[in-house]
Amino acid sequence: MEVPFDILGTVIPGSQRGRELGYATANVALPTELPDSADGIYAARVTVLGIEKPFMAAAFIGKPTTFANEPRRAEAHLLDYDATKHGELAGKEIAITFVYFIRKSKRFSSPEELSAAISGDVRATQRFFESDHPAA
Repeated sequence: MEVPFDILGTVIPGSQRGRELGYATANVALPTELPDSADGIYAARVTVLGIEKPFMAAAFIGKPTTFANEPRRAEAHLLDYDATKHGELAGKEIAITFVYFIRKSKRFSSPEELSAAISGDVRATQRFFESDHPAA
């Protein structure tokens, strides 16, 4: 899938597995026309309705298959979002702009393996934004 592209939507409740792993995510339903070829991990910018500054995010598109066969969706882990300052994201309108493809998604054999991969994705996202691609 060619970047950049956007997904707009309301943050919906998730399974809380990302939060349990230390990587809380904002989950958004996918538009039906988004092709499966878009599935993967990306560096992204997330804009929250009512907040001027966009946030850096490690984002996922696909079916989270490590724990169970769940519906295909978009998930974004906002690296610089402070819920104590801006409030919880559930129910808020957001725009996720996918700006850089990091890797294809895959199934992991354990929560620890998934957590290690997410940690690498977060580092890749940080490197992308630090290398002359600011979030704002």
